[in-house]
Amino acid sequence: MHSPNGILPKGQLDQLINEDIVFKELESVLGSMQIKKTMAETARKICKETKLTGDDLKPRTKSFKKIFAVLVLINKASTIQKFLDDDVSDIDLPLAKEYPDEKRKEDQSKVFQLRKRDSEQVLSCFDDWKPISVCNFEEYQWSFLSPYFAAGEKKNPRHYVLQNEVILPFFQEAKTAPGDALSCWQQEMLEGGESQVFKVVIHPEHHNLYDKKKAKPDENPCFAIRRKKSPSKVDFNKEVEILKRFSGDYDGHLANLLATYEQFNQYFLIFHWAESDLLEFWRNHPREELDTDLVVWIATQCAGLAGALHKIHNYRDSMKDHLGPNDIQYGRHGDIKPQNILLFRNANDPHDRGTLKLADFGLSEFRSHDSKSRVHPSQIGNTYDYRAPESDVRGAAISRSYDIWTLGCVYLEFICWALGGFNLHKKFTKARLRPDNRLRPEQLGSDWNVATFFELVEGGRGAQVKTAVIRVRPTHNFGAATVFVPSTTMPMQATG
Repeated sequence: MHSPNGILPKGQLDQLINEDIVFKELESVLGSMQIKKTMAETARKICKETKLTGDDLKPRTKSFKKIFAVLVLINKASTIQKFLDDDVSDIDLPLAKEYPDEKRKEDQSKVFQLRKRDSEQVLSCFDDWKPISVCNFEEYQWSFLSPYFAAGEKKNPRHYVLQNEVILPFFQEAKTAPGDALSCWQQEMLEGGESQVFKVVIHPEHHNLYDKKKAKPDENPCFAIRRKKSPSKVDFNKEVEILKRFSGDYDGHLANLLATYEQFNQYFLIFHWAESDLLEFWRNHPREELDTDLVVWIATQCAGLAGALHKIHNYRDSMKDHLGPNDIQYGRHGDIKPQNILLFRNANDPHDRGTLKLADFGLSEFRSHDSKSRVHPSQIGNTYDYRAPESDVRGAAISRSYDIWTLGCVYLEFICWALGGFNLHKKFTKARLRPDNRLRPEQLGSDWNVATFFELVEGGRGAQVKTAVIRVRPTHNFGAATVFVPSTTMPMQATG
């Protein structure tokens, strides 16, 4: 068994704590103080598992295995009888701290006693203990209380509220061990606009979030833990409620939310780990042969992403047999860009190019029919390069067509990559660069150039597609740029 900061999964606890091993441990610490028959009876009590139903009607298993394991780790196994007499069992863990003086809670170095969570009475089984031993018990108990992340119902992933002391069953390597769980802050981290993403392996005995039919034999998959930068519970609940609508759709082109949890006054979302985002994929595959298979794959993925966006734009609650007016809502993703499109591969198929899925719904929203096209540009966040003209055109409003524009931008970059690899993609980005004097330095740093796909005309009353966007390849010019004005032909007015 290991020290604090590591975990001992239940399956391994059962292997380490059984009647024979407990008997031998009692024999070594008690010696001739107890007869063997008494020690054997104590070992049976410790290891016996009794099925109970709690006040919340959830089934629970009562035993003293974890209690005994903690006592062994802190060299207090000889005191197990007091815990049996006071009926302090595994289902009582974690034991809560009780400070003699309420003011001392602010100073964690002060002495405390332990009690059951549902009682204010301190436990007498610790009466003769030194303060350091009480501290050790409180600290070591968390090694046996790592949470189990269970898959929820379709459209209803589970949420877990975790105490700060809880040790997460996350690992950096696919080869999991009984201990050595790492803090999520120590994992490989990717920075995003609204969140940070950590790559972890969850111990296989602590989740059922993976479809094992799609895994390689003996492979424990990686997961993405996304930490919201905003501490706002309102923002967290808003995104989760949107993601719930599409959870359980494993064969589609929308990223699936598996579970959520909160800890350290922060909010976390759990997803399957993607091999890369679309921009990283382009960068890692600088040039591929433009054959029929590649063209079909690109077309299939683009069609799938369009279908996913259609689901967002015209959401219908499939859990209901009859749809009323309030069951159809009109959503908007709000931040479509290559970094928010993730690539997932089938581990069982070495020839699988992968499936692209829309992700990161932090800026998404759903509205009723009456208000589906009535959002002012100041109410949305957007990525500069991919933002639509209605973000800047005077008098324009944001609607679902905003997503259509941004997805079209991604499609065009996809075509660039297909025709000329990542080198042409970079040239295309550079060709679109123009200074934007309306932006403050803190928004773009020292570089005031932006690679949007449009530029404003007529004093900001309209916009036109940049010439570089018309020319997908530098040697081909398909004509002059088209001018769009809100009152006439701007796409956002036409698609509503």
